[in-house]
Amino acid sequence: MGFVVKAQDINFLQSYYNKEFINPSLVALGNCNYLVANEQVIGVQYGGINTIRAGFSGYYPRWHSGIVFGVENELHPGNIINEFSSRLAYVYSIKILDNISLIPGLQASYEQRVFNVRNIVFPSMIGELGNLSGVNYSSVPQRSYRMLGVNGSLLLVWGNFYTGALTANLVSYNLGYDVQVRRELTFLVGYDYFSSSQKKYSGLVVVKKMDRGIESSLSFIYFLSKKISFSANVLGYNLQAGVISFTGLYRFRDIEWLFSYGTSIGPILFSMYEVGLRYEFKCKKSRQSTINCPAYEF
Repeated sequence: MGFVVKAQDINFLQSYYNKEFINPSLVALGNCNYLVANEQVIGVQYGGINTIRAGFSGYYPRWHSGIVFGVENELHPGNIINEFSSRLAYVYSIKILDNISLIPGLQASYEQRVFNVRNIVFPSMIGELGNLSGVNYSSVPQRSYRMLGVNGSLLLVWGNFYTGALTANLVSYNLGYDVQVRRELTFLVGYDYFSSSQKKYSGLVVVKKMDRGIESSLSFIYFLSKKISFSANVLGYNLQAGVISFTGLYRFRDIEWLFSYGTSIGPILFSMYEVGLRYEFKCKKSRQSTINCPAYEF
């Protein structure tokens, strides 16, 4: 099992150490349970968008099943937008051959956003509110909407190579004025490599297609030892802007400490950081895959 404080979404600085939040089927790659938590601050010099996440993920080989649960809260500068979301997923691993597995999963999600229109200072901030047709922003100090999602995930594992997709169908109820249906698709490819000296390298590519554009992430990870690893990560949005970041992770017994720092690429310059921890427990020695649980891979 594991515990991690905020962190594993393609929107965050690094997209490797908490992969099950990108695609819940990835939880079946290891035999550890995790509690995780992280905090990320974007645009430190402008007041910062503060996001906190906590979650649990675990895989149980006896039942070929895994569970992922997470909650997240995001607060924008000036309390203009306050967003809360949660998700719960179940996955089942199907062994096709000795080194090939197919892992489908089902995830339900809930999101609520509250817009404090009275706190808007510049007209350009209206863009933060999205498409809320029929709303008179000047007459209503606060608005909110809720979004429900049903997501399906699929992962194919072949040795140390894995690839998969997550499809999301999101229904939003915008302030009672309209109902919108959004569809998103996230695709990923990853590979873990063991050298003769037992030093491990890993790579992960994630592409997310949304109504408003395409987000992409490229991560490279180097495991220096059982306790220390480093990663470089590049996030991009519509090939026009993005963030480049670096992450260091230190492991002490069953606890991993993570720190990331990034800077923007594009017309708007800002910096961001992320801190997190993950607690690992109840690991099984007989693993289904060699990808997860670094403590057993060196």
